[in-house]
Amino acid sequence: MGDLRVRAAVFPAGETGPNISKQLGIICRTMAGFMNAGGGTLYIGVSDNGYICGIESDFSHLNENDDDPHAYKGDDDGYSQVIMNSVVNILGGYAGTLVHVNFKEDDGKKYCVIEIEKASRPIWFAGNKLFVRMITTNRKLQGDEITQYILDRVSKNSFAKQKNEEVPLPDRTPDAAAQDTPEATAPSVTVPAPVAPVLAPRPAKATKAWRHITLFDNGEWSFQKEELSGQDVVCNVVVP
Repeated sequence: MGDLRVRAAVFPAGETGPNISKQLGIICRTMAGFMNAGGGTLYIGVSDNGYICGIESDFSHLNENDDDPHAYKGDDDGYSQVIMNSVVNILGGYAGTLVHVNFKEDDGKKYCVIEIEKASRPIWFAGNKLFVRMITTNRKLQGDEITQYILDRVSKNSFAKQKNEEVPLPDRTPDAAAQDTPEATAPSVTVPAPVAPVLAPRPAKATKAWRHITLFDNGEWSFQKEELSGQDVVCNVVVP
């Protein structure tokens, strides 16, 4: 965690005239450096020595950014919106979730406090530059430094996060099961034994009777075209 003080969100250091586009770019670059390190706090309207110079002079210049088509009110809400829109446009939507803008007042002067969270993946400035906050400066990583940063920061953190989020399976050995308390023991589930599938009888194909064989209770039988009936008939067999 670190912190940085910036005199204004409109006037770049060393310049006398307002240039909100340039200054917001510098501020977003600083935020990206904090996000790619351990997070931090950015104070706007406070000088390097801690003197509160205020942000009131910024309010009248919030709509002078040619890269931003939105219209902002010259108040706290407009100020916050200018900063958040710049973060999203320059650093991306995910970066916007890591920024929290607040306002404080001391001795009649208002200043802005921006809390910046550490990112779980690299935050790219303008889509292709990677800055990391190191002590009091932002360092732009290049070449193999980018590769090493991604390997160290993303891969290891991702595996560690995944491991921490995994719920360990309970030990179901006999000894461990005997020590389970009623509250900690999940209800047992009885798995039914596999049942052999029951095959439905195949439906008989429709057949056309050619002849009928009739069996009688006295042991005799007959062979004819029509099916016979009577008290002495045991059954009729169709001959297709």
